[in-house]
Amino acid sequence: MNNKKFLKRKKRWLKKLENEGKLQNPKVDHNRGLMVLQNRREILRFMGINVMRIDKIKSQFNLSDSVIVFHLTMLEQALFIERINKGWRLTPRGIGYLKNVELRT
Repeated sequence: MNNKKFLKRKKRWLKKLENEGKLQNPKVDHNRGLMVLQNRREILRFMGINVMRIDKIKSQFNLSDSVIVFHLTMLEQALFIERINKGWRLTPRGIGYLKNVELRT
């Protein structure tokens, strides 16, 4: 994804969050994100920039339906992934995390 396209998507996403009342104090927001990421980094790395169906994620990590739904819900609430059609994809925040944290370590 080129930088111009990413910035345009990020701007639309932030506007959507603002309209839905999901923008938060950055300190609270970052704390929530860190807590979620400590246990869910592997899912984000596995997903990458692809749209993934829940069954593929579940089988990769050998998790039950309830456990994978829990993890995906937490990542969604922390705004790292979003549901689209019948799958999940990383949000601009999730992509930024992979680009700036995971891929540098």
